[in-house]
Amino acid sequence: MEGWFWSPDGLSVAFSRDRKLWRVDVDGGGSSAIVDLPWPLNGSGAWGEDGRIVVAADDAGLFEVSQRGGDWRPLLETDGETVNVSSPVLLPGGRGIVYQADRNGATGLDLLVDGQASELLRIPDEFLWTVTYAPTGHLLYWRFRSNSGVWAVPFSVDELKLTGEPFLVASNGARPTVSADSTLVFKAIGGTIMRQLIWVDRQGNELARIGEPQQRLGHPALAADQNRIAVSVEDDIWIQDIERGTATRATFDEKNAAWPVWLPQSDRIVFRQRDGGDTISVVDTGARGAVETMMTGDAPALSPDGEYVVFSRRREDAATWDQWYAPLDGEAEPTLLTEQARLGRVSPDGRYIVYQSDESGRDEVYLKRFPSGEGKWQVSVDGGAVPRWSPTGTELFWHGPGGNLMAVDFEAVPELKLGVPHLLFNYQPGWMLRFLLLRRQLRRTALRDGRPRRREREHPGDQHGRELVRGVRRNGLNRRFPILGRLLRVSTYIERKPGGFR
Repeated sequence: MEGWFWSPDGLSVAFSRDRKLWRVDVDGGGSSAIVDLPWPLNGSGAWGEDGRIVVAADDAGLFEVSQRGGDWRPLLETDGETVNVSSPVLLPGGRGIVYQADRNGATGLDLLVDGQASELLRIPDEFLWTVTYAPTGHLLYWRFRSNSGVWAVPFSVDELKLTGEPFLVASNGARPTVSADSTLVFKAIGGTIMRQLIWVDRQGNELARIGEPQQRLGHPALAADQNRIAVSVEDDIWIQDIERGTATRATFDEKNAAWPVWLPQSDRIVFRQRDGGDTISVVDTGARGAVETMMTGDAPALSPDGEYVVFSRRREDAATWDQWYAPLDGEAEPTLLTEQARLGRVSPDGRYIVYQSDESGRDEVYLKRFPSGEGKWQVSVDGGAVPRWSPTGTELFWHGPGGNLMAVDFEAVPELKLGVPHLLFNYQPGWMLRFLLLRRQLRRTALRDGRPRRREREHPGDQHGRELVRGVRRNGLNRRFPILGRLLRVSTYIERKPGGFR
């Protein structure tokens, strides 16, 4: 169940599942389907007193449908300036819709009235998320970067404009929502959300931490030397040196740089940046951040020889991703590999590609031959996302439902054979598995002259000798008060404002 939201009378809940929009009454009974969903929801929706339901379809725009079902009607279609929308809020009396929008590379609040969109609030270099309306005459939102927390700004429903300056409501808050009696509910996060990479073994036991906790850290990619990890931090790509414990910036002032991947035996990194659209670029880390844009696309991956880049593209007419590939040098046009698929990864021998698709109504992991696209094998059974190959190509990993990390054995010789999917471990309390990479486990031994050398070794109980690295969401309190930090991460804070927000 995803993207749930309340009916205006508080007696029903709408949610998305298996490519349908459903409703269920809170006093019991089964759920009933309202309408099919042509695209995944982006955030929650809004259910108006007049019986209409408004949802956001990520890059496709805003759409509405009757609570009794019927056809979807477009309210706002994204363009070159607005590339992503989410979290719509219906204003009282149906006067308009406030929503979160990525416009010209900045995330803020927009207003839609009679089919006309206008900008409400944007703050340079800030992200404004999860907007909601309070009966006191305020818009509340989560500001995430500097001065993070739940903020409010006076807003007139009659004049449809802001009537004052934003002010901080709760510095330790995120994802606000407000009831009809002005009760504010938000998630308490205990300060700035931080993430840190840690190595774990196949049982989920923590082995070591990498670098320092950082804001918006993600998408780790291990270099061929097994010592450097490229990660996205804020809007740029950084390189973590495992041995030295240092971090070096690889890009400078790029727009939403993410999904780095190393070119084989090279200091060049392929990554995605988003500036009015998704583009795949290459940065030479030895040339002080020199960036070359190659083609449009998202979430790039490479063939083992670095000749081909595999990437996702969103269709122009719907919020659906397709998987493409092209020569990295850009000398040939991209080729469609798989429809309704994304996040593909090519096997270490370059013969297969594993990817994520929701063609069955939910995300599952599938396998095809590469680059021909021939054949198709379902890898996961009960749902799966973000698949990865083991370094030897003899095992596949993916995120399963319920916080599970799943694995399956893979053989290609003499014929393709998949084992039975099995659980490796469930994420520990306080951990959020955001990203996953794997490496051969290494051991350092000292030579007589004192210089270190590296050799592979088998991990006890691990026939493949590999470690896993997780991206863990943490907050700043964890470093000094780990128990307090854990409590704050999972708590929800409720605050009643009888006199309104001042």
